Amino acid sequence: MPEEPKKEADYLLAVKGNQKKLYGELARAFEQLWQDNPEDAPSLEFAEQEGKSHGRMEHRRCWVINNIAEASNAAGWKAKTIAAVQLDSQKKAKGNTLIRYFISSRKLSAEEVLEATRKHWLIENQLHWVLDVAFDEDRCRSREGYAAENLAVARQVTLNLLKLDTSVKAGIKNKRHKCGWDEHYMMNVLGLINM
Repeated sequence: MPEEPKKEADYLLAVKGNQKKLYGELARAFEQLWQDNPEDAPSLEFAEQEGKSHGRMEHRRCWVINNIAEASNAAGWKAKTIAAVQLDSQKKAKGNTLIRYFISSRKLSAEEVLEATRKHWLIENQLHWVLDVAFDEDRCRSREGYAAENLAVARQVTLNLLKLDTSVKAGIKNKRHKCGWDEHYMMNVLGLINM
């Protein structure tokens, strides 16, 4: 049997506090960068975006370093880019600032990092928000055996079927409730499986 070709893909990973050495290394690298360049000098790989999301103003800024030292923790991950993304958001009179660090196996510009992280959070937030609001997923305490995995699959299948249903103009949560109240409607939704 012939060998299958290796499938390679690049990654862009958020570095969190549980990766203490790598996180500390990135935090120190960007603290030094910001200290040396308080005015975001033109020589820096830097980009920013502004927008509005969920009723709040957002300002995203990104700094990228593409020359990774060989002895660094990031090099151990085969990273070619490290990035810091700062998100400033304001809703009504309240402001919030969050800085996250990322590593990538590909050389990326600051614009590319901003775009990739924005798309990732858009998808992540939309999916998890719907699952939490419509299915109260965050309060599920199933931990025995495969219960958590099985319930997650069942929720995802249900979510997809409810999204396919166009017979009722309602949100996912209300469609889910309607399935419980109206057996005829539930059978129509389940009939979408054969489509």
